[in-house]
Amino acid sequence: MKLCEPSCQAGPFPPRCVRDQNGNHVIQKIIECLPTPRILHLVDSFLTCVVQLSSHPFGCRVIQRILEHCQDARRRAVVMDDILKVRIECCDDQGHCETPEGGSKGVSLPCRCG
Repeated sequence: MKLCEPSCQAGPFPPRCVRDQNGNHVIQKIIECLPTPRILHLVDSFLTCVVQLSSHPFGCRVIQRILEHCQDARRRAVVMDDILKVRIECCDDQGHCETPEGGSKGVSLPCRCG
């Protein structure tokens, strides 16, 4: 059954789709339905903004699906390394994260994905 095949042919999705409730759902389903070799271009398009997406209400779900369904160990490692690196750099021993401005609402980093 080729339920999600046509969607994958459209190429990488604009980053705004990840931040949209409906577009985000479509991207999650593509990651869930297609085998890893068919979605590597999609996963690669998000590797430059893992931290930004992981702290977004909808983007974090895409990162979660990548970690759950992507069978490429190197790409999963890149995602986890980026997230852990920010936690180590921005958080104190008790796990309190601080922004560069000194606040403690979360981490705000620029996204290089567009």
